[in-house]
Amino acid sequence: MGAVHRGTLPVSDLIGLQLEIERIAITSADSLVRLPGDDPDEIPALAVHRWAGGYRLVFAEEVSPADRAALRALDVEAAFDDVTTVSSILGPIRRDQFATYTFVQEPAGDEYRGVVAEPAGFAIYEGGVRAAWAFSSREGPSAAELAVETLPQFRRRGFARRAASAWAAAKMDLGKVAFYTHAADNVPSQRLAASLGVTWAFDVVTYARKRDGA
Repeated sequence: MGAVHRGTLPVSDLIGLQLEIERIAITSADSLVRLPGDDPDEIPALAVHRWAGGYRLVFAEEVSPADRAALRALDVEAAFDDVTTVSSILGPIRRDQFATYTFVQEPAGDEYRGVVAEPAGFAIYEGGVRAAWAFSSREGPSAAELAVETLPQFRRRGFARRAASAWAAAKMDLGKVAFYTHAADNVPSQRLAASLGVTWAFDVVTYARKRDGA
């Protein structure tokens, strides 16, 4: 395996870097604010991060002080898990949960043999067909986040892992934190994370207010 990289930063730094590539920052008042940039992610009313050492609640700026106090007064497990309780404070909401990992060891060259570098990422071809490819779903000066696609007929053959390893090595060579994030209930992505040997950093639950008709 290659050298250890910045994926070992403190969790608070990793959370900040991931939000940064989503064009979001956390203020000293635990508010989520928009950063300049293209294709910004939606800012949730509430985000709850959970890691080995604890939890952190952060809020959209428009969440009132009274609602913040009520959310902070909850047991943190309730704030993380209980959509009914949170919606009693925030109103109708949508709950989404994600797991985030970092590449700590840079993948060695034999882990991505046969991978082809392309303008937008890295791909594996099988019989002339672009079987799997890895690219950055988001990227900034200090971090990037992995996205992987595999054609159905080529799944479960290790192609996604090899393409992802090439992507991670390239980003880590640039000194960036290489993130991998997936929905908590996405079993294929869980398998990919295990095969890549990435290190779990934190889970996050987001509560977004439902819009009319949503």
